[in-house]
Amino acid sequence: MITLWFILQNLLILVKRGKIMKRTYYLKLFLLFAILLQPFSLFSQENGIVYDSVQEMIVKKAYEYLGTPYVYAGISKDGVDCSGLVYAVFKEVTGKELPRSVSVLYEAGTKITGTLLPGDLLFFNTVGGVSHVGIYIGAKKIIHAASDGPETGVIISSLEENYYKTRYLGARRVIEYSVPLLKINMHGSKQEVLLKAPLISGVPLYFHVQNTPSQYKFITFITLKSRERIIEKRIRVQTSLPPNISWFTPDSGNWTVIFSDDQGKNLIAVHFIVERGYSN
Repeated sequence: MITLWFILQNLLILVKRGKIMKRTYYLKLFLLFAILLQPFSLFSQENGIVYDSVQEMIVKKAYEYLGTPYVYAGISKDGVDCSGLVYAVFKEVTGKELPRSVSVLYEAGTKITGTLLPGDLLFFNTVGGVSHVGIYIGAKKIIHAASDGPETGVIISSLEENYYKTRYLGARRVIEYSVPLLKINMHGSKQEVLLKAPLISGVPLYFHVQNTPSQYKFITFITLKSRERIIEKRIRVQTSLPPNISWFTPDSGNWTVIFSDDQGKNLIAVHFIVERGYSN
């Protein structure tokens, strides 16, 4: 069952992605409900789920800059330009300092000829030559710092928009792709998480279950696609190292992975989207 807290998390993401126009009103509504519901949350706020994916960390960090004003040569939340956003996000997540010049950055990464992945850098000719860069976040969208247009500052735009479609130059990858890995600490209380960066169909998703309380002899691993049960597997608990490892390869769609105890009580719920991938 999807909780009210999970619904509110989705509401905030929709606000950030610009799919809800009355942003201020809905953001205030979200904050009010979050405060009211927190004491009654069905899921522990203690983070026992760690998603070990640099792509996810980059997308999440980039979302933190949404609404930041455009400032030429800026590299902080007080203001950024397009390459400044890329520089700030990648430095905070990876510690890597990327070139501040868009044209130099274009030459620095590995050219991508196949499927784009979240965290890839996309380049555009907006004022002549290689002059603009954004971070791919999946679903044919980029997050970037716009200096001109209907909206300025850090925004999300679709690659289907004619402006970006006709000015697109290519993509570069400046980080190594990491296999998606969820590290789950089964500490007995319910936990729920929503992944921001979409996964790409055909890529396996691995789960490491560790630190399982001694009362759990078995746990059940369940995958749901749009509420339809696809996989159900009972796993004997490994209380010592190495951790239990489960994996599956999802196709495109909306997915939920659940870990439950012998009584059918859900302990872990992970929600994520898998897309076919956008080819260059």
